[in-house]
Amino acid sequence: MFRNAAIIFVITLALPLITAYGALALPAGRLTILPEDCQVAVGAELPLRLDGYLPRAMTVSWDVDQGGITSVLPGREAVLVASSTPTVITITVTLSPSIPGLQTPITRQCTVVPAQNP
Repeated sequence: MFRNAAIIFVITLALPLITAYGALALPAGRLTILPEDCQVAVGAELPLRLDGYLPRAMTVSWDVDQGGITSVLPGREAVLVASSTPTVITITVTLSPSIPGLQTPITRQCTVVPAQNP
């Protein structure tokens, strides 16, 4: 009987902590990667911005599957460097709270189109 009561007591203490840490992992509002019309010419650069509510305790990291990307802390803005051939690039923004293991990825695709000749 005492063992069951002890287990229930430990779970009762742990539940608010788990719930609080879970809330830190997911921002309250919807975050999106702008611009809405994500299209860039081959080899060109496109400024990107994370739009929406971002808690102060979050670390933001940007990544792409092709081409390149640069960002400066705190990480709400980045510059996409398009690949050298027309393709579709997947952009991933990973939000990491101060608690290890609770990461939230946000993705979107951007089209790389052929450069227009003048």
